[in-house]
Amino acid sequence: MSTADADIAALERMLAELMQSVPPDHPDLALARNNLAIRNLGQVDRAKALYADVRVCEHLEPVRRSLLDGGATITYAGQPWSRNCRTWIYFDVVIDPAGLKERFALPACVVAHSHRGTHDGSEQGIVCETHKDGLMGPHPAA
Repeated sequence: MSTADADIAALERMLAELMQSVPPDHPDLALARNNLAIRNLGQVDRAKALYADVRVCEHLEPVRRSLLDGGATITYAGQPWSRNCRTWIYFDVVIDPAGLKERFALPACVVAHSHRGTHDGSEQGIVCETHKDGLMGPHPAA
């Protein structure tokens, strides 16, 4: 077994142990999942399996399911940049906040989010201000 394969196997064991011992939104679980996803970069089926149980609040969950059903792939899930964020899920598709708000009749607590950073990345999506969950994709101008 190569070193890379051994690293992946160790991460898979750690993830399985964490899934049995911590709540689904625990930061350590998200970290283990995302580290494994990086090791499996480009393997869409493995990414789908890694993020299959990641959920967001009831306001955003129908949108998450729709994005996945439409072929989007999750590239990251966890607490992205502050304790003011709970679970943010990043996808490999551009997200149209206004279109999603209208299509899903999302409540007022769901707002558009757009960040076009110069050195810290860029993103666009929707955020639930009540639960601090978010669904993001790349910024369309990036």
